[in-house]
Amino acid sequence: MLLKESKTLESSRNKVARYIEAREWTYSCDLGEIENWDYVLFKEVILTLKNLISPRNERIAGTSALEHLWQAAINGDADVSDDFIAEFVHFFRAIKLKADVYPSRLMEGIDIPEFDQYEGRAAGRMRSDYLDRNGRAHGPVLKETHLRA
Repeated sequence: MLLKESKTLESSRNKVARYIEAREWTYSCDLGEIENWDYVLFKEVILTLKNLISPRNERIAGTSALEHLWQAAINGDADVSDDFIAEFVHFFRAIKLKADVYPSRLMEGIDIPEFDQYEGRAAGRMRSDYLDRNGRAHGPVLKETHLRA
């Protein structure tokens, strides 16, 4: 709705920027219990979206992701792939803390350690081992998906 209601690219940029700021402030106020991983993902998505809609970064990149997204919202079509749109759907889900990527369906069958019970090097090693197991278990699936793309 943010993009569909915008008559210009700059209007959509301002609406998206205000939305990002509002979400960031809401969760910075610690209004509820947020899983650590969801918060980390949330903060990364905030930074990513700010960079994607930044006029400075658009100038450097020579293109505007926001303009493509806005055109898709307004016209129902843009010169982008469905995967491009899907990526933004995931970004906006993450901003609502509904990304549902960790644990994902790919991680089924792999026990998730209680990361919050460890600190420092032990926690880092545990996360690294977990990601290694996950990579070994799902590497073939991800490779096959990449080959089809």
